[in-house]
Amino acid sequence: MLIDSLIIGVLIAKLRGGRVLNFLDLDIHSPGLIILALFIQLPIMFLYPKFLFVAMIISYILLLLFLYQNKNLHGSKWVFMGIILNMVVMLANGGRMPVDMRAAQELIPEHIPSLLAGTYGKHIAMTTNTSFRFLGDIFYVPAPYPHPVVFSIGDVLISIGLFILIQKVMVKLKMNHENRLDW
Repeated sequence: MLIDSLIIGVLIAKLRGGRVLNFLDLDIHSPGLIILALFIQLPIMFLYPKFLFVAMIISYILLLLFLYQNKNLHGSKWVFMGIILNMVVMLANGGRMPVDMRAAQELIPEHIPSLLAGTYGKHIAMTTNTSFRFLGDIFYVPAPYPHPVVFSIGDVLISIGLFILIQKVMVKLKMNHENRLDW
């Protein structure tokens, strides 16, 4: 869902006259924290899954630290809240994001056995024992959408924050002759 949000955000900003090159002027502090968070999360998820819980804690702390250091960026509060919600549900469920089984059956039926076994990346099947079910991956967009996807409330907040950031950075506001902002 995040990739879709980024693409849609950039396309809408371009339609509004925005420029991708404006991102070069963005003052970002400690970008290495994002890279390190992903570097910790991705290899452990596939190579050392028994350490996933610890890896997720460290990864999310790094992401939150990055957001705190960049709290001046437009949309960062939305992203922060989305990460907190995703972190809560994942930590409450052994470091894995619970996935609604109806959504899984519709979108990834071939992965149902690995979801049930808890071996499908950082995802796990949602059951009656799942904590904070409402924060898990319970929403989905099926085909004919080009990239069918399952997502959580946290993912929605992260996407809103990224969309806001893209719009604010790519589309510079102009004051019209009546001192009102033109978008």
